[in-house]
Amino acid sequence: MGTDSNCLLLYPNNVVTATISGGNWQPSWPIANIATRFNNQVARSVDCQPINTIININFGSLVYNTAVALLNHNLTLQAQARVLLYKDAAMSQLAFDSGFNDVWPRWFDTMGLRWADSNFWYGRIPAKWQGKVPALFLQLLNTAGFNANATSSWTCQIQISDPNNPAGYIQIGRAFMGEDFTPQINMEYGASVQIVDPSKVERALSGTKWFNQKPRYRKFIVEFKYLSKDEAVNSLLITDLLAGLTDDVLYVDNPGDPRFLQQMSCVGTLSELDPLAEWMIGQYSKGLQIEESL
Repeated sequence: MGTDSNCLLLYPNNVVTATISGGNWQPSWPIANIATRFNNQVARSVDCQPINTIININFGSLVYNTAVALLNHNLTLQAQARVLLYKDAAMSQLAFDSGFNDVWPRWFDTMGLRWADSNFWYGRIPAKWQGKVPALFLQLLNTAGFNANATSSWTCQIQISDPNNPAGYIQIGRAFMGEDFTPQINMEYGASVQIVDPSKVERALSGTKWFNQKPRYRKFIVEFKYLSKDEAVNSLLITDLLAGLTDDVLYVDNPGDPRFLQQMSCVGTLSELDPLAEWMIGQYSKGLQIEESL
């Protein structure tokens, strides 16, 4: 859907098999919760002091990661996060340092906002949207896209700075880190994203509508038409086999478009395992359908 960089599909989630430590987290909401499948099974810090909101992820061996995502967080519009990767368990050999970046980057062009809008100066989401749009922090690691130079690391440290969070604690629902598949030739035009609303609407005999409201989620539908056999079989078909309809993947529509990075990325499951087709000699096609996990 984007034109700047080819899309990314990350699998598996290396956080699931890692050892997680660091910071100071409430016993009822331990930091290990960021490795579970459930976004609502959160980790919650004892307070908002940055020393207590550090997350250390030890993979147990050198693994490749192209991006890190934090989901279902309560970080404010002033929050920043920093991702560091190390080649060793002792965290003495630095491989990557993102520096501190805004958890909520610019979404809007200032020229499209009104002077009195609360987000006029920085272009972030308006405060009234917090809690209503997906709380997703996404940090790309090193070079992303085709010919990506995913960074190998033994450990990762995530530093969170949000000392004035009015909740009095930092909350993270889940973390995702993985290596990407990126096609040499990007998706076909016609790729789509839609908002799916599973809410039930019924009308009484009087004509009054009654609603059973449920959370909305995003669904991405893309198709690749010019895949090499290696890409088609050893990447996409194997992902179908390993992930199936149950394991989560991280999809990034356009890693080269930072203003729409959050809106057009999600952690979700494959909703359909589309067939792989050799539609001409040496050219393979395959579709992807990804439904956001809530």
